[in-house]
Amino acid sequence: MSTEILKPANRKNVLLFAVLLSISALVILIMLSDSENYFTPWGDKYWLFLYTSIGLAITLTPVIIIAWHDRARFHVETGFRHMIKVIFGSLWILDGVLQLQPEMSYGFLSSVITPVVSGLPALIQPFFMGIVSEWAHYPILFDATSAIVQITIGVGLLLVSRKLLLKAILLLSIVWGTIVWVLGEGLGGTLTGGASYLSGFPGSALVYVMVAAILFPDMTDEVAAKIVSAFMFSVFLFSAIEQAMPSNAYWSSSALSSLAGGMASNIQPIFLQRTILAFSRTLLADPLVWNAAIVASFLIISALWIRSRRIAALVTATVSLFIWVFFQDFGIIGGYGTDPNTALPVMLISIALVLYLKPAAERTGSQSKKECDLRDATGIRQ
Repeated sequence: MSTEILKPANRKNVLLFAVLLSISALVILIMLSDSENYFTPWGDKYWLFLYTSIGLAITLTPVIIIAWHDRARFHVETGFRHMIKVIFGSLWILDGVLQLQPEMSYGFLSSVITPVVSGLPALIQPFFMGIVSEWAHYPILFDATSAIVQITIGVGLLLVSRKLLLKAILLLSIVWGTIVWVLGEGLGGTLTGGASYLSGFPGSALVYVMVAAILFPDMTDEVAAKIVSAFMFSVFLFSAIEQAMPSNAYWSSSALSSLAGGMASNIQPIFLQRTILAFSRTLLADPLVWNAAIVASFLIISALWIRSRRIAALVTATVSLFIWVFFQDFGIIGGYGTDPNTALPVMLISIALVLYLKPAAERTGSQSKKECDLRDATGIRQ
């Protein structure tokens, strides 16, 4: 009996872990490459890893002790929300590790956070400029703290089953995700013209916040799937509108091409750079056709999330993979990327939903067949 329970869960988890393992291998290559291209004094590296090690020892020790104490009550979980926990627990750890890249302590502040904060509304800008000022005074400590929080959230999602502690971790995920969405992603571009899924709208951190909301205990897989459907519908509809607005210039000869071509400037293997450059030249040759296709695909995806979740998830995963490679350059290659951008988590959510909905459909079909057989048998007896 236990073997029958484990097999379906294992098949799904093996697929998800294979994807995440591939991403982890990519991270290792990125960090090795960054070590060659960015110089950080050894003293700073030492303090960064020392602070991180001490912080993780403090935050993870109680989590691991509680998880070990609860091991006797551990049971194999299946279903959509369990897959999401595995995916986003791993992604939070990935993000935390990326925060420890050699160039992050100094370059991330000047190249990412400061420009983002400068573009925020005047009403909230002074508050976040204060954070920028403090970060500039203690860059190593802030960088280590960011890594500690993200890795702690990830490990907590993977190991914790107690409701109270899980709720605390999910609340931390929502708070931290919101801070990152504002401070690191500038509200995902929602307040600026031209916000597009191609360039990362609505921001990966907002996806993490939505995921934390659906992982709270006592929520069912079906309710979680409905929330995801509403979220996806809104994202792709808004993105289609922004993509189609003439004022955002996506119909011009260079707008789409520059989105893809700009990614080629990242430090990365030469074959990837050449592939993206070739694609950007294709966009330059026929921008009207390409943008029309993109707008149409976003509108179709948005409509599908209302009509058929499974088909919508399949199409979303396919389109997101294409966008993640050619427009978002895998999100984490080179530069100051600390997460894999929006398309990857959206793609993984969609894959998890496909895996969840297929067994559900099979169970429904099997149940209907049993009911028909029962009616037939009853009719024969009569």
